[in-house]
Amino acid sequence: MSPCRAGLNRYTELDRVSGWRIERKQGADGALSCRAFLPSGASWFSGNIHLDLNGELVVPSGRSFKGGQQELEAVRDALQRCSRDVLYLPL
Repeated sequence: MSPCRAGLNRYTELDRVSGWRIERKQGADGALSCRAFLPSGASWFSGNIHLDLNGELVVPSGRSFKGGQQELEAVRDALQRCSRDVLYLPL
C-alpha cells in the first residue's frame, strides 16, 4: 500500500485500522470519496459491516459486530483524514 495512492473512479485500499479496510477513490472532478468496512468475503460492499455516509455503523442481517466504541472512533478518524486531503498518512 502506498499512502498517497487513490484510485481514479475506483476504490483503492489506503489503510487498515483494527481490521477495517479504508478505501478511497477520486472522481474525474477531483472529489474524494472514502469508505470503511470489515472485509468478510461478501461480494458487495453492502454485505459487509461498514460505516454509512454519516459515520454510523451498519451491520447487515446475519452478521454481528463485536468491536467497541474506541475501535469505531479510530475508524471514523481515519475516514476524516482520508476525506480531508489528497495526501493520506496512516498513523
